Amino acid sequence: MWERVCVKMISKLTLYFGFALVVFSGALQAHQHLGDLDGAHSRQVVALEVRGCSGLLLPLQHYLHPDYIELLKTNRWLEENAGTLDRARLIELEYLVESGEKVYRIDDHNLPILDQVMPYRKLLLPKIQSGLYEQLSGVDLKKHRGIVIFLPGIGANTSHAGRILDIASTFHNGRESASGEPSSSLSSEEIDRLANERRESDFGKIPMASYAFDITMNGMGSSMPFIFASEPGAVEMLRHVRLILGILNPKLHDSVFMAGRSQGGLAAIAYAAKYNDVRGVVAVNPSSTWEDVIAASLRVHDAGGKVFEHRVQLNHRAWGAYQFFTPYYQALESKTQVPIRIFISDLDKSYDDNELPRSIYLAQMDGFVADAHQTRGIRHYLYSHDLWVKRNNPYYDSVAGRMGQFFAQTLRSAK
Repeated sequence: MWERVCVKMISKLTLYFGFALVVFSGALQAHQHLGDLDGAHSRQVVALEVRGCSGLLLPLQHYLHPDYIELLKTNRWLEENAGTLDRARLIELEYLVESGEKVYRIDDHNLPILDQVMPYRKLLLPKIQSGLYEQLSGVDLKKHRGIVIFLPGIGANTSHAGRILDIASTFHNGRESASGEPSSSLSSEEIDRLANERRESDFGKIPMASYAFDITMNGMGSSMPFIFASEPGAVEMLRHVRLILGILNPKLHDSVFMAGRSQGGLAAIAYAAKYNDVRGVVAVNPSSTWEDVIAASLRVHDAGGKVFEHRVQLNHRAWGAYQFFTPYYQALESKTQVPIRIFISDLDKSYDDNELPRSIYLAQMDGFVADAHQTRGIRHYLYSHDLWVKRNNPYYDSVAGRMGQFFAQTLRSAK
């Protein structure tokens, strides 16, 4: 009898060891491949942090990291005690800190414009070492029909949530029009199409209480734990924000959307793959998870940052996290019941690389929608990377209009 038990134990140990060896070999190959990427960003500053987030069973190791486990405990406590909490209590318990610091508009060089103060306050979230931008005008229950959590991508050292405050203001204020007349450089057919989209959409008729969250180690999130850039880390950060905003806005608790651009869009999709407590997700040019596409985007930025109008100081820690963690994201291969709308810039300069055609990135996004066409949709635009930039963007109203239409239709179908 004991011999059989010993044989079974040895067999199991052999199986586990074999599995660990396979995973380790795959992880080692991935590390070697990532090390060959043209990512000067990560090589300079994240070697030690990467070492702390890697291990024998990567990416399972991400779920065992102490910072991630502590965040899980924090979120579980918020879930269990949400009914007894309000804004004052969250501040008292140091889950929330209202900053008196002024919020300035960010220019094309990613620098603050000191004579342009934005009508926002910073809400610091100490438990995740990041923060939100909240409209000073607050939430109007007679006006706002839901909440949108806006999520930026990665890039420079300044707050990237601060760069998406225009789109957040557009929905918070419910403006009818945002960018004026279409550019004369467009064809007459394109101008007519954009005009029709504006007339058909529900944009401006559905104001949404809007917040912007620094999710990508920029701005208020620059010192967050490195593991929070992993898929499980990003999802639980969003869970934390979702729980906090549900406590702050109990009347709108069941009408929450997430809208992200680039890495923020990928994180929003990942959240919807685990949790179904958001009504829908909008992703604008979500990041690819394919290593060759990631390598191309790193080469683009290393070669001179063609994505930006001006050369900016890139955030090496954020780019290093993008390079290391993004290939392990499973969001674009996961099933979701939450409605998702994707907006794509077909001329996205982030993937305009001579070694890899942009069509590879576009094919992944089209394939993601095709896998679940009943709950997912995609819209293509002949434009560059950031469809949420209002200035000189002929498609801004169209994108905002389609987003508003999606929000309105989703809320109506939930009744």
